[in-house]
Amino acid sequence: LYRALTPLLPRVACSEFQINFKEMEDAKLVSEYEVPQVKDVNKWLYNKSGFQLKPIAAMGSDREFLNCLAFRVFPLSWHVRHPNKPYFSMDSDLAHFAIGHAPLLANPEFADFVQELGLASLGAIQDDIDRLMRLYVYSVELGVTTDFSGAKEIYGARILSSPEEIQNCLSKARKWKPFNPY
Repeated sequence: LYRALTPLLPRVACSEFQINFKEMEDAKLVSEYEVPQVKDVNKWLYNKSGFQLKPIAAMGSDREFLNCLAFRVFPLSWHVRHPNKPYFSMDSDLAHFAIGHAPLLANPEFADFVQELGLASLGAIQDDIDRLMRLYVYSVELGVTTDFSGAKEIYGARILSSPEEIQNCLSKARKWKPFNPY
């Protein structure tokens, strides 16, 4: 996965992602030959933005997930994607977090945005939880924007942690719509 992603990321990932991903590589938090260690990523991430990973057995409800974000805690599943399908996992896995989420959660402004989504969920009614999750998914997980020249810049973790999703995202056949949370 690392070998397949690293040539693609400099061409498609937003600059904030690239800066922190490079720092993670330099610190040996992500590499081709080792599984990222949660304790090491946690220490680095906390020093950068105050976010922490919380390994869990299974994802809870959307409300529980968003409530964790309010306290700068990111729920993380322990599993690693199956070797027969290394380039995409529907479930969040360790590679998805370490490669997709950690570089942008290390950016203080992005971390504040993610925390604000969580803070908005505290005491919210279910309709608002649904809207917040939609905003979360279409930004934090599937976010794509354009730079000043009109080139696509990917910041969504689900896309950035999958060579298949990067190719799909950049496909000429892809039809783009502006984000609408309703």
